[in-house]
Order: sequence, then structure tokens, then C-alpha cells
Amino acid sequence: MRTRFLLTGLAVLLGAFLSCPAQGKERRPAERVLTDPVSGCRVRDHDLSLGRSVRWNGSCRNGFAHGAGVLETFNGSEPADWTEADFVDGRAEGPGRSGREDGTIFQGRFRRGLATGPGTLTLPDGHRYVGAFASGRPTGQGEFVASMGLRYRARVDRDGRVWPGALLGAKAVEPIQAAERPDRKGPAAPGSLEEWLRTPPWDYRAPVGSNPGRPNRDRR
Repeated sequence: MRTRFLLTGLAVLLGAFLSCPAQGKERRPAERVLTDPVSGCRVRDHDLSLGRSVRWNGSCRNGFAHGAGVLETFNGSEPADWTEADFVDGRAEGPGRSGREDGTIFQGRFRRGLATGPGTLTLPDGHRYVGAFASGRPTGQGEFVASMGLRYRARVDRDGRVWPGALLGAKAVEPIQAAERPDRKGPAAPGSLEEWLRTPPWDYRAPVGSNPGRPNRDRR
């Protein structure tokens, strides 16, 4: 129950972290141009919230972020998120990573500034989605790995949010062992050396009516 509650929180955080629904992967997502007020370099931002600003640490080409660098975004004066990757024409392209101030981290591949292809999204509480992304959203072609190690098949709802599906790799239930002492099979073992010596077929006593010349091995 605790695991499902925590993974439900993961679905909510995924919806907040990633910006475009999987169902819209065939459409080009909306974006706008923001300018770093210090460097004058511009980037293309898919978050259309008001009060957004950017800071770019890297080179420019034709006025847009281009090449390896780190893009930081702010909501007002508060840090919002960051992206470390190679940029082309103001957008992240290829392998890279991004994160939020709460500790949420995405590592994988970008296309036109959005998570696209294989990647891993790690939440602050340690839960992970490992699988495919398309236009900034997980596709569900992957797994949830809970912080305690349980693995779930991922599923995505109509709004592009991710939820835990069927449990994967569950250990088979072992049969319950009875608490009673099991019944012995066959005769009970002798309880002493004397009893053992007097138990067939190890009876060393001279049989009654035997040859008197045969030595008696039951010498004590």
C-alpha cells in the first residue's frame, strides 16, 4: 500500500516535470524565445508560463544558444530548472540531462529541446521511470523502479501521466512449513551405544544354541 501511494505521487510529479503530452508527439509543441539579459543569447522555451527568465552559460551562433552549455531558467527570481546538453539553434539536442530544484533529474536524449528516446527520470524520493520518452513525455514503454527496489510495468494515462502497472519480477511464494516435528520414516535411531549394540543387524551377542567354541563378543 505504501509503495502504491508513493508511486501515485510519482505520477503527479512526472506530469509537472514534463511539458507536452505523449498524444501530441506528432504535433510540434508550442515554444517561445527568451533572451538572457546578460549575454544577449536567446533560447527556445516550451514552458509558456509568465515571468520566466533564462541564463545561458555557453556560446551563441546567430544569436541563439549553440554548443555545449548549461541553461538555467527562473520563475521570477526563483530558480526553476536547468538543462546541461549540447544546444542547436537554442534547443537541447542529443544526450544530456536536466533537473528541477526539488532534486528531480532526467538523464537521456533530447530532440528539439524535449526528452525524446531512451531515458531515466529520477524523483527526489528515489523512484525512477526507466524507458522511452516522446516529445517530453514518457511513453509507458519502460518500467517503474520504486525506491525500495520493486519493479512495475509503466502505463500512461490520457493526460500523459505515468502510473505503476503490473508488478514485475515478483518472487514466487514459498510453501508454508508446518510447525510440528515431521514424522520419522522407518525405525527410530538407537538412543545409546548399548542399545545400538543390541539392535539387529548389529547384535554382537552369541546366539542361543550357537557353537560353544565361538567367542562371545558381548564382553563387558
